[in-house]
Amino acid sequence: MAVAVTWSLEDISISGLAVSPDEAGTKTRQIRISSDRKTDPTVPPNTLYTWARRQLLLPTIFYDRPGELFNVIMESLHGLNDEIARTDDIAGFWDEQRNGNKTIKRVPKREPTITKHVESRLRDITLQKNIDIHREIELGSSKLDLCFSAPLSHKETAKICVELKKVHADDLIHGLVEQLPDYMRRTGTDFGIYCILYFGSEYPPIYSQFKEYFPEGIDPNLQTNYETLLSLILARLPYKHVRIVVLDVSRKPSASQR
Repeated sequence: MAVAVTWSLEDISISGLAVSPDEAGTKTRQIRISSDRKTDPTVPPNTLYTWARRQLLLPTIFYDRPGELFNVIMESLHGLNDEIARTDDIAGFWDEQRNGNKTIKRVPKREPTITKHVESRLRDITLQKNIDIHREIELGSSKLDLCFSAPLSHKETAKICVELKKVHADDLIHGLVEQLPDYMRRTGTDFGIYCILYFGSEYPPIYSQFKEYFPEGIDPNLQTNYETLLSLILARLPYKHVRIVVLDVSRKPSASQR
């Protein structure tokens, strides 16, 4: 008997082939096994990947310094943004209100749900690169969205903090200036990524948050360039290894609307 089990984010499937004798016992027959089941959206735990590495089923990679891991995570997030732009696969970021087959309204999903989706979209890369992902780690009275960790060649562990925030969140600046640096201190790392989710022009940022850093107003050419805008604020802060990444998950017009 040969059996294969495939586990994805929202379903599990079992397929296989069994050989058994017929009733007379003179011949054999093949019996195919196939079963598909829907599951609640979930991500396999890190302990499963740790076991797989011990069994030599996944690669074991060591990094010479935390900056190498940092670059891998940055490239992964930029790659995710490119993939979203290429495929327009944004369903995991939006909730739909439907009446039968008709979509009545679309609204951004809650940040914890988005965090789980981003984690699932990066799993393939982290598996290849021997990186663990920890989601919603409790640090004091709040939770860090994502923490990536990997072994260093001198037996220590490198950690990268990633905080996700919607562009239109009322604590957009607070998250960059206070929240992420606090998570980094508590986690014991100098490396952090502020990942901004852009949902389109109907969900603009609350520009009053920027007054402290742009008292004379924001250059109109920068108002929608969120990576540059936030990087200008970041440049005033004493953090050398924090970067901004923007994920554009806005809904593009269909071909018939262009």
